[in-house]
Amino acid sequence: MHARIADRRLDHLHKVTTRLVRETQTVAIEDLSVRNMLRNRRLARVISDASWSQLRSML
Repeated sequence: MHARIADRRLDHLHKVTTRLVRETQTVAIEDLSVRNMLRNRRLARVISDASWSQLRSML
């Protein structure tokens, strides 16, 4: 089950990054202090599930 969720997340990230690269001329990425943002208990799970670092490396 975990592998299936990971595969779906990876597939979605591939689709999003491919679409961004094809449809835009310029992509700007802001460096965020994710480590500090993870200290917020309300946002920690959502932020860690978002796979921001993987999205950035794919771009």
